[in-house]
Amino acid sequence: MYNITSNRYNKMAFASSRIGAQEAMIKPCDLCEDEENVNWFCKNCDQNLCDGCKKTHLRSNVSKSHAVLSISEGFEMGKKNISNMCRDNDDPCLFLCRTCDKNICPTCLSMEHKVHDFVEMRKLHCEMHKPLDRVIKSKEDEMKTMTKNYEDLTEHANESECYLKERYAFIDDRVKAIKLAADNEGQELKEYLQEQKEQGDKEVKMGQSKIHIHSQVYQKEIETVRRELRLQTGSSLKGFVKESVSKLESLLPMAIAVPNLNQRFTEGNFYQTKSEI
Repeated sequence: MYNITSNRYNKMAFASSRIGAQEAMIKPCDLCEDEENVNWFCKNCDQNLCDGCKKTHLRSNVSKSHAVLSISEGFEMGKKNISNMCRDNDDPCLFLCRTCDKNICPTCLSMEHKVHDFVEMRKLHCEMHKPLDRVIKSKEDEMKTMTKNYEDLTEHANESECYLKERYAFIDDRVKAIKLAADNEGQELKEYLQEQKEQGDKEVKMGQSKIHIHSQVYQKEIETVRRELRLQTGSSLKGFVKESVSKLESLLPMAIAVPNLNQRFTEGNFYQTKSEI
């Protein structure tokens, strides 16, 4: 609980209002960081928006009911702070009343909510981000593991290629040694090994493709969560974080088995059946 006076936080609100109005004219878009056509401001999220992000913001289920003003309109309306304003006192909402589950300004806090359980917005955001940051870090680590699996598959494919070249040379030498009698058998063995190589390459490409697609799903979900996280206010942040953590934790890591690419051929014994290679 905070022990504050109304006068102290009214001064804070006034200073915040002046600073917010000045910065809105020079900041880039808070969503895409583009500095072009930044003509809008969301009062609920306290974010500058470019023309494109403004349309996306108002289409999202999370933020479609937010109050989005043009920056020029905000300055024409008395140059008040275009941010998360209190509807009762027209002051910035700097706190969340947990008792009432409501965003409140310093004036409301000192008059109606001073005995309630409340927290500063900045502190709340820091607390609520921690579980989401933890899950994102976990999923990013899983993506690193998938990348390592992709590299291992590629390495095995290269080793298989080298191995097959060695086997081809060995088979050619044996064919020459026993002349025409072994020529047909040697060709048959080479063709069989080629089939094994093609099958191994096919399995490698399939595994690589699955990893690539799975990694894109991870990346898309993380980017979506990060983007929509910026749109949350104090009252909606807790539910959003809980839902996002559950959604990200439901993404299962992908296990890819490395195929057995190194089919063995026993040196010194040319006449082998395919099942013995």
